Amino acid sequence: MAVGDVELYHLDPPLHGYSVVAAAQTLWALRAQFIGDPTPPDDPVSTSVFGVAGGESADVDWHILLYRADGRNVVRTFAEAGYRLLGKANPTSHGA
Repeated sequence: MAVGDVELYHLDPPLHGYSVVAAAQTLWALRAQFIGDPTPPDDPVSTSVFGVAGGESADVDWHILLYRADGRNVVRTFAEAGYRLLGKANPTSHGA
């Protein structure tokens, strides 16, 4: 996923009632890290997750931020929220 792109994902169990979500990335400044720090370094992006409804129209609800992870790519964002990515959603095949 490139910065500025939006991708859809199926989640099971749903996140705040949404089984399909949209993930969007924006640029994120890296933090300083000490040499030898075991914490994984930040990614150069921030990921925001929004709910999707509307069947085939795939309406993203941009007004309700379900989850945000600064310094995390999509995979790390969902892992931090307790999910493992299996694949992207097909916007024409999900239910409301």
